[in-house]
Amino acid sequence: MEATTLANLLADPTSAQPAIIVEASGAAISYRALADEVERLAEELRGAGLRAGDAVALVLPNGPELLVLLLALARAGLIAVPLNPAFKADELHGLFADVKPRAIVAAAENSVVTEGAAGLAVPIWAATVAPSGTVRLAGIQSGHRGAPQAPKAEDVALFLHTSGTEGRPKVVPLTHTNVVCAAQHIASHYALTPADRTLVVMPLFHGHGLIGAGLATLVSGGALIVPPRFSASRFWGSFRRHGATWYTAVPTIHEILLQRADADGAPHAGPRFIRSCSAALVPAVLAALEDRFGAPVVEAYGITERIRSRLVRAGLVRSASALAPRSRSSTPTAATCRHAVRGKSSSAGRR
Repeated sequence: MEATTLANLLADPTSAQPAIIVEASGAAISYRALADEVERLAEELRGAGLRAGDAVALVLPNGPELLVLLLALARAGLIAVPLNPAFKADELHGLFADVKPRAIVAAAENSVVTEGAAGLAVPIWAATVAPSGTVRLAGIQSGHRGAPQAPKAEDVALFLHTSGTEGRPKVVPLTHTNVVCAAQHIASHYALTPADRTLVVMPLFHGHGLIGAGLATLVSGGALIVPPRFSASRFWGSFRRHGATWYTAVPTIHEILLQRADADGAPHAGPRFIRSCSAALVPAVLAALEDRFGAPVVEAYGITERIRSRLVRAGLVRSASALAPRSRSSTPTAATCRHAVRGKSSSAGRR
């Protein structure tokens, strides 16, 4: 079934294949376990008195609990608001005032979140996750439970924030259609399949990490390898150990990995491709990445992808589909998202 909302994003919710791999422990959460946990949490959230269209702030580090909760909120018809857990109390207070969350989810004993929410009369639930993928919310009071009504494609699913380079960060509301089409576009563009695995580098509170790596992988049936934070010294060891096939990052991180490559014993081949996004990559760095890691480098600007590998410059490869091994079948492009760049993947506006 073609995904139309985040409630049915998962490529195969009955699959025993891993959807999320916890980098530190190696514990894997299957698509079946993820789908079951999303459904259970969605019922618990609505049973806590939240109504369709209510916003819930997620102030969490990278980890399976952030992804599970975001999908559960979407399934329940709620709006997920992922926020940078490194924000200070006054920054969080301002963002809470903007989005007016009905609840806040944070890591256990996060005094900064408590301080930032002071005076707002909003419950704060502490999230923990078991190796099985079960997420517990300490402090939640949930009453009558029942399967929530499925969200509509035009409902708002996420509030993401701009970087704030031109002043205070602005809230960008994204509908289910915006998010699903963007994820499908990226998955289709890179011909992602269940054979692919990506090591998450970017924060999942940002669109680059959340949609460009996370949701694009889940819609294609691949696996997300999720560390709590980016570590240059651990990167290539994790990449090899968990069988990653690609990664996406900003130019600064590419440069760090390139500078450390020999000292860290980085491979000279292995990635199917490397994606760079959010800022322009210096041509000399792009060429050095391809030479050192033996993989084509793809630059992306938003969801408009542009191949800049040596093969393309030589005129030997003309489309991103060439990145896919011949033995793999391409992820089908969703019919409703064939023009995602110009249409449905564009945000409805800023708050």
